[in-house]
Amino acid sequence: METDDVPTAEEDTNTLVNSMASVYLPYEDQPPSQGLERLAEDARKGNWNLVIGCDSDAHSTAWGSADDNGRGKSRLEFIFSSNLDILNRFSEPTFITAKGQSVIDITLASMGISSSIHNWTVSDNVSMSDHRWITFDLGTIKIGKNLKRNPRKTDVDAFRSMLTGSLSDIGWRKPTESFEVDEYVNTVSDSLIKAYKKACPLRSKAVSGRATIWWCPVLGKLK
Repeated sequence: METDDVPTAEEDTNTLVNSMASVYLPYEDQPPSQGLERLAEDARKGNWNLVIGCDSDAHSTAWGSADDNGRGKSRLEFIFSSNLDILNRFSEPTFITAKGQSVIDITLASMGISSSIHNWTVSDNVSMSDHRWITFDLGTIKIGKNLKRNPRKTDVDAFRSMLTGSLSDIGWRKPTESFEVDEYVNTVSDSLIKAYKKACPLRSKAVSGRATIWWCPVLGKLK
């Protein structure tokens, strides 16, 4: 789908996702195209759920690239200002050619639907293209004891990049009223939590097949 050929909010609003889009951002296109901006603005104003599969043609550690470039920084600012979530996980390359590989394909979702998207994966199946298939599950899951965050596995580079992008437009200045101090504190706090959750996603907790409630050191010694 070309970036100017976008769905509208009048589509089926009774579904979990009101609209899905496939977007390509040209190499020369530093800021996002008008079509993508209009799509994100419609979703924000209409409060409807949106999922975007995007060939960003840009590098950013926020979606797993090894480095950041100008296009990546520009598009990251747009993503945060549009209240979109980046669903990419880890640093698995999405674009592979004989000359090299990179992470340029990203999946974006509005805040209302991002928590219902799970198991984002770069597939090993042959796609007949330089770009690899990206798959994910859409639906609600029950968060149980077997899902947890491990701070030691936090993607620090992604955390820093997402936090920088989230705070880039805050407009720092010396607060003159108490409510401005509270506003700054809330913004920084929310940005820290959001960046941490994205850089350190919930993962399944390994459960030992030999775990039993009645086993104890005494029985181990007797064995």
